[in-house]
Amino acid sequence: MLIRLYAGEIIAEKITLDDVPSKLRPGVTQYLKDFGYPVEE
Repeated sequence: MLIRLYAGEIIAEKITLDDVPSKLRPGVTQYLKDFGYPVEE
């Protein structure tokens, strides 16, 4: 659930990947990639 929340905030450009807690960052990155959102690592 939190992964989708953070991904939505990134897509809405309210936060960046750096704002996501480190434990959730890999999951959020994968979620964004799965939906075709360009992710810079």
